[in-house]
Amino acid sequence: MKKNSLQTRIILIFVLMILVILFSITFFSYVKIEQVYKDSLLYGYNSASKILSKNISIDNDVNYNNFLSYFSIYNENRIGALIDNNNNIIKGDENARNIYVQYKDLAYGLNFIDNQYVYKSFIEDTNGEIIFTIYIVDSAKFIQQQLFDYVKIGCALIGVFLILAFIISYLLTKNIVMPINKLRKNLDDIIKGNDVKIDEIETHGIKNEVYDLVEKFRFLSNQLNENVNEISNQKAQIETILLHMSDGVMAFDIYGNLIYENPAAIRLLNINTKHKRFDDIFKKLNLDVNIEKVIFLQDFTSSEQRLVIGDSVVNIYFETFQKEDDVIGGVIVLVQDITKQVKLDDMRKEFVSNVSHELKTPITIIKGYAEALMDDIDPEMHDKCVNVIYTETNRMARLVGDLLQLSRYDSDKVNEEKRESFDLGELVKGIAQNLSIEAEKRGHDMQCYVTAEVPNVFAEKYAMEQVIINIISNSIKYTLDNGEIKIYVGFLYNYAYVKVIDNGIGIPKELLPRVFERFYRVDKARSREQGGTGLGLAIAKEIIEKNNGNIDIISELDKGTEVIIKIPVNQKEGKNNG
Repeated sequence: MKKNSLQTRIILIFVLMILVILFSITFFSYVKIEQVYKDSLLYGYNSASKILSKNISIDNDVNYNNFLSYFSIYNENRIGALIDNNNNIIKGDENARNIYVQYKDLAYGLNFIDNQYVYKSFIEDTNGEIIFTIYIVDSAKFIQQQLFDYVKIGCALIGVFLILAFIISYLLTKNIVMPINKLRKNLDDIIKGNDVKIDEIETHGIKNEVYDLVEKFRFLSNQLNENVNEISNQKAQIETILLHMSDGVMAFDIYGNLIYENPAAIRLLNINTKHKRFDDIFKKLNLDVNIEKVIFLQDFTSSEQRLVIGDSVVNIYFETFQKEDDVIGGVIVLVQDITKQVKLDDMRKEFVSNVSHELKTPITIIKGYAEALMDDIDPEMHDKCVNVIYTETNRMARLVGDLLQLSRYDSDKVNEEKRESFDLGELVKGIAQNLSIEAEKRGHDMQCYVTAEVPNVFAEKYAMEQVIINIISNSIKYTLDNGEIKIYVGFLYNYAYVKVIDNGIGIPKELLPRVFERFYRVDKARSREQGGTGLGLAIAKEIIEKNNGNIDIISELDKGTEVIIKIPVNQKEGKNNG
């Protein structure tokens, strides 16, 4: 038991109450016994005195034996004296004179003097005249011994009753306090977040107030556990969502202290976790914003900020949140990475600019030569104008055709019915044969090799033919005269591949990531001279990826380029070949 526990206090109160009751009973019994003894002693003396008055008279010579008999003069605890009216000692021992001298002035009756009971009375004759005075001195040792023995017995009984009271109170309080202590322990466990087993609390089948308390607490605890579990699940779900969100989330209290941040916020804002204050974080980012403005002037300040951090662009949104009592509890900061959107927007702008430029050039040329045709010109000039207009018109048609094709793939409008199973090796060999004349004009040594028995692929045959023609044509165009071009067709891990290797002008390493961008040209002047639209590789990438393949380019400036195309084989035929 703890010093200040409820059980200790109840036991102490119960024992003290029993002690007070027993002490009071003992004390009043002691006083009562002493009073009864005095009354009994006085009654005995008075009775003896009355009897002696009847048997002793002046006429019959005093009957001393009656005196001795009635008062027991020679009792070990008593001494006495019988005095006549002349103050003569009629009967008494050697102490009679001392008794008379010492107590002659006492009042009649029983007196307690010097730890002795002193009785003074008289004997009358038949006429009512006092003829003798009686003095009896009775020691109080006997009654004191009796009372002392009683006190000892009382103390022993008090001790026994105190022990019994302690045991009884302990057992009684145990049944009361033990369930309460278990409830208290369970409350501590609930506060600490530990699992609580309310069913372990026993009330020994007694349906009293403690039983009702335990039952209600059990019900409350079960409800609380359900609520806590539900809140914990919701909290875990929210934390998981926040943890894996691509957007950053930060929360600050009204004093500007950081109370939550997810990994995305730290990564996007590139902040140190030691920064725990609103002002410190956003001052480091050079934003003119503080938490007071957001909370108290939210209608007068912008809640959105755009910020460039390194290579990333982020939007930062500020919004207050409220507690249950509709009081503002702090500020939520949402950090959104818009780098891709900004890049896409820049690409869109660049795309529109490039399309406008690509269309404006042939239109300007066509307009100029058309105006020349309207004038009276010689036949030779007339033919030249017509040829130029025809050439530029074809160029515009190719550009519009390429744009329409890109638009079709961008909108996922791929006709699944156009996909078919075909021999990629035969297709590539046929294309190489058709382009060999163009290669020979440039003095190139172009060779085509089918390195293994390649299973049929399942794709858009016409689109794949367009891609391979584009890749081989680029090698022919951008390889200096008398160059080498090697074409390989093979099969590896459920993919058929086409590899085109040349020793042409190559592409700078830093520009390789951009070669598949629309209208992007490594050498714009040379590309336009060759009649390209700048959309060939972009279209090739879209076609390959829509047919579940992939394309990659490896190149080094002035050393050549290698283009690898992978297309999945027809699964049924691939298994048969396997």
